[in-house]
Amino acid sequence: MRPQDEHDTDLLLNQRIFLVPMASGSTILTPPRPSECQLRVDANCQALPISSSESVTQFNNKLVKSYDSVSDLEDDLHISSQNLRTFSLKVSQLELKRTQHLSALNTGLLLLNAQVMAELMWLMEKATDEVARRGQAESVRAEIEEDLDDLSAGLFNQANTMVAEARFTHAQSKRKVEDAEHALKEAEEVVGLMQQRMQGLQDEKEESERRLDEMAITMGKSKWVERVPLLASSRAILLA
Repeated sequence: MRPQDEHDTDLLLNQRIFLVPMASGSTILTPPRPSECQLRVDANCQALPISSSESVTQFNNKLVKSYDSVSDLEDDLHISSQNLRTFSLKVSQLELKRTQHLSALNTGLLLLNAQVMAELMWLMEKATDEVARRGQAESVRAEIEEDLDDLSAGLFNQANTMVAEARFTHAQSKRKVEDAEHALKEAEEVVGLMQQRMQGLQDEKEESERRLDEMAITMGKSKWVERVPLLASSRAILLA
């Protein structure tokens, strides 16, 4: 017996095709009546592609939403990264301004002492000239002392004002640096949360793709089961 004949015989046995003798001596192939279980299986097989298609559509919709969410999160991450770089640049600028301010403050104090000494020398020269010109040492001395007292009071007031302004500016700079560091820390936390959320969405996307692959395999198997009875029926008719 040929392999093709053996295959046809197996199909006939599996499908339970009966040979019924006719009055003329010929025979026909009569398939048995399908049982209730067979009818239910056929109905389930026919309904399976529909439900599978609906499931695939739902998974596709979820996958599209996941892609949209990932795209939105990537945009938010890009914006947060830009804000983070901006805050970092502001912190660097504030640190530079703080350093320049402290340097200028120190230099200003040195220049202030030099100005005091120059002013005192000028007053002494003026006093000497006045003494030599008028010959009134006591009056010149009193005037010089008064001028020195006024100048010292003005210089000390100016120095106190400058120190107070410097402290106020330093406090403002320090507060701005702290605010910038706090904002930088919050931005880093937001970036971390977004990265965790993106990882979760990536896991959901991979799970959805895996389910889609499983559904595709299931749909392929269901289509193959439906084609087997049709193939057996066509071969039975050819044998008849």
